[in-house]
Amino acid sequence: MIGGVVASAAFETMNRAFAFYIAHFPTYKLVYGAFASIPIFLLWVYLSWLTILIGALIAASLSNWRGSTIARASPAMLFYCALRVLKQMSDGLSDGTVQTVPALSARLNTGYDVLEEVLEKLAQIGVVRKLSGNGWAMIRDAEHVQLGELYRCFVLDMTTLPAAESGEGEEIRAWLERTEQRIADDAAATLRDLYAGIGRDA
Repeated sequence: MIGGVVASAAFETMNRAFAFYIAHFPTYKLVYGAFASIPIFLLWVYLSWLTILIGALIAASLSNWRGSTIARASPAMLFYCALRVLKQMSDGLSDGTVQTVPALSARLNTGYDVLEEVLEKLAQIGVVRKLSGNGWAMIRDAEHVQLGELYRCFVLDMTTLPAAESGEGEEIRAWLERTEQRIADDAAATLRDLYAGIGRDA
């Protein structure tokens, strides 16, 4: 909507400026003579498409200006966003509601780039699936998604670490593995437990 308004205003401004130039600076006739209409038409086409592309660029960039998602989101932010996204998808799971990135972006005030990264990660661990078109659906019930699994996916993903090294590298990795296991034990609760608690608090 905003991109269209900007493009329309810019297009009208460009037309007026172009008409003013043609009317007050007819020097192009000295160069092209009787064929002056051809380069003038080509120049007008070029400026028109340039204006349209600028409007499209603004429309495509609007999602990155939502909230505070201009900078790359931290793992904690992605984890928080994933819990909110899954809450929306879980609420619509019973009636078969298909979520889209634009709808989630408007509802959660989160940029497209962050939502797409979150959904891709959730798809990798088999929690959601991309449907034909732009839709996304939750394919596991909230009762069967543990918070520890999501935490490991977004915050403490041991699979992204390099291979174990001797010395301090091996000791640090062993400590991280123990920490991951403790987190998994403490976060055995499921999404349903979390969302039920939110409902009671409300």
